[in-house]
Amino acid sequence: MLSIVIILKIPYTEIDWKAYMEEVEFVFDQGEMDYRKIRGGTGPLVYPAGFVYLFGAMRWMTGEEVKIGQWIFCGFYVINAAIVLTLYTMAVRSIRKYSLNNGITSLKKTDAKANQAHFDQIELAVAQKVW
Repeated sequence: MLSIVIILKIPYTEIDWKAYMEEVEFVFDQGEMDYRKIRGGTGPLVYPAGFVYLFGAMRWMTGEEVKIGQWIFCGFYVINAAIVLTLYTMAVRSIRKYSLNNGITSLKKTDAKANQAHFDQIELAVAQKVW
């Protein structure tokens, strides 16, 4: 996977991780709940509370270690891609089922086989675009 290669070979460039951890510190360590007072290295907190809780959990899981966070996000990415691919596959199969059951069933067997091959090509193309 490209994500694994990136994590292993490309050095981390600090963008926002430190700022996110600072914002989490305001909420969880200092108990600050006023959005006007919660800040990080990049400025005031502009994300919703769910963001603070997500990165609070990330801080707890990683101990603020960036490399562990990268592996967790890689896992999230793979899970998300698998869900999306599954949904695309289900959609293509649903379209195929609908098409085969409504209007194409009256075709000869050889035509039905050609249609099946055509739908297989569409499904393969969708899967290749996703991955």
